[in-house]
Amino acid sequence: MLGFDKRLLCICTIALSFLISPAAQSQNVVVAELTEGLWAEGRDLDAFGDRPVQLWLPEGSLIFDIRKTERVTGNAAAKYRSATTFHGYPVNLELVPKRGDVRYRVIDEQDKSQRFRLLQSVYCPGETNPIATASGTCEFGEPVGEGWVFTLSNVETTALGPKLTATAYPDAKTAAELDQVSNGIYSFDIYERDLDRFEKKGVLFRLDRDHPLNSFSFVGRYYFPCNSQETVEFREEQVKSAFAKASVETEVGFWSWFKAKGSAGYGFEDTGTSISSSRTVIDSSKASVFHQWGLMKTSEGTEIPFNVEKRFECQSGHGIKDPGDWITSVIISFWDEEEARNSVYEFDNVSNWVSMDETKISKRHHQRPIFFSVNDSTKQAQVIQKILSDYPDFSYDQAVFVFAQLNNGCSGRFRSECNNATDVNLP
Repeated sequence: MLGFDKRLLCICTIALSFLISPAAQSQNVVVAELTEGLWAEGRDLDAFGDRPVQLWLPEGSLIFDIRKTERVTGNAAAKYRSATTFHGYPVNLELVPKRGDVRYRVIDEQDKSQRFRLLQSVYCPGETNPIATASGTCEFGEPVGEGWVFTLSNVETTALGPKLTATAYPDAKTAAELDQVSNGIYSFDIYERDLDRFEKKGVLFRLDRDHPLNSFSFVGRYYFPCNSQETVEFREEQVKSAFAKASVETEVGFWSWFKAKGSAGYGFEDTGTSISSSRTVIDSSKASVFHQWGLMKTSEGTEIPFNVEKRFECQSGHGIKDPGDWITSVIISFWDEEEARNSVYEFDNVSNWVSMDETKISKRHHQRPIFFSVNDSTKQAQVIQKILSDYPDFSYDQAVFVFAQLNNGCSGRFRSECNNATDVNLP
């Protein structure tokens, strides 16, 4: 087809599959909250067998569409469930660690009383400026509050918009640790405009609105291993069908977008009703390639195709297909309907984000190549804030999506060791 010796050619048909149902709240969708913080495994269409640990979810995080997962097999399967986070991100979670024990509780999705939860420990009880997002420190003591629920009351109309009283009710154990006699110290005034600003920054999320605000569905992928010569072929009906399952607007021109993406430097050859992508034998000094694509939907009903390309270093030695320890580049694009082009974001310099002691952190801790490895909720929040700062057009949910594509956390037995080997490079 493309001039290669057919004896060396492996012609593969793309595996296009629908992983998650649209994540917007609707009838019959179970809404629950985590009763403790958990590390989430991504449900991306991954090129490797081991599941990637990508994202920390604090206590109280909302999850939707909870089902048995097909990604986990064997004895561990009973412990895991697939779900969608309130960011709209598809994950696997160890929700049933043992029989009769669960780490979530179903909540009434109709309850839209005025409340919010903190996603980070940024609360300084009893201080004049109780939300410490700028400095990250309190005048007295250490910031607390990750996962805390705050109720909102006493709405007052002011020239600066509605002003409310936020009150936290920490459990008895937390209150005792903070050595406070009265719950009154857990109340403060806040303007609604600040609530919205903090939600956009990912400091908190409001429980008096529907979630998720955005959703991400992965629908297709292909992978070229190191030192390989293969052709992957995509057919119009397959691409349309896969996107249609994730789409409300079935008339969206996904095939046109897919072909346009191919003509924008992704190595596709258009052959009419099908297109092909090929890689010749890849030198060990170059990288293997993994693509996945899907659909982002916003609360306004906009549907935005996205594409993720990851490049991996190759191990030296002829014929070795396994990648090395490191992801060398992650390129993420979102379709810009107004400009009729892909907005492309490349992440190829780890030091822009973190410093890692490579003698203490490697593929041994992950069983997969990594770009960076963040294993702490505070460091995760710092990197996500840096993504929002560097890419101000992103929503918070997009920044979480990007972080998840860049991050591969360590398994539980290595997490503390990996966390000590990684520092966030703050501006």
